[in-house]
Amino acid sequence: MAGIGSSPSGSSRPTGGRSRVKFFLFSTLVLFGLGFFAGISATKHAMTGPGWAQRLFGIEMPPPVEPAVVKPAAAPAPPVTAVPAAPTAPVPENHVAVSVPPPVPPSGAAASAADAQGFLGHWEVTDEIQPGEGAPTKITSGYVFNADGTGEFDTNGKKMYGLHWKTSPDFLTVVYDNEQAPQGDTGAVHLRWSVNADKTLLTLVPENGKDARASLYSVGPGVYHKK
Repeated sequence: MAGIGSSPSGSSRPTGGRSRVKFFLFSTLVLFGLGFFAGISATKHAMTGPGWAQRLFGIEMPPPVEPAVVKPAAAPAPPVTAVPAAPTAPVPENHVAVSVPPPVPPSGAAASAADAQGFLGHWEVTDEIQPGEGAPTKITSGYVFNADGTGEFDTNGKKMYGLHWKTSPDFLTVVYDNEQAPQGDTGAVHLRWSVNADKTLLTLVPENGKDARASLYSVGPGVYHKK
């Protein structure tokens, strides 16, 4: 019939199938994106997480690097200040110097000069000593001067001290061998000495302390007779 229109030739593709394909592709894309971001996030957490999580994701982390320890620079040593030596205490005037070497023995010329002056030999002086309230007692003191610079001091013929001596124009220097004997301020006793013209009298006057005779018997200068 003329009023009835016929459908165009050929069948048309249904629109519902195309829509399903688009939806499938969109869903796949969304799921892929979510999975990608979820994987990245899980990997980040595994990198900072415990060891089992890193092994699960197959992550091998390098061993931790120990921080370098920087040693502080050594402080410079303080300057060394020299310690001043302690002052030496002065030696008192009454110090007994027992380590003073004996006078150098006179040489042959000096001994000959002393002999020529009549100095060498044996000399004695007798003193009257008053011991407290008792009767006076006579004490004979004697010096012996040998040519080799040795000698002795005697009391009543008994040797009290050995000694060393030397002479100069003004002084006779005597060092007693026994450290308990009297000593001068330098360890030696200096005595002014003189021999009279006929070489029979020797006068000894201690200058820097008492000699053996003055120390033992508290007497003054001695005038000794040649024996």
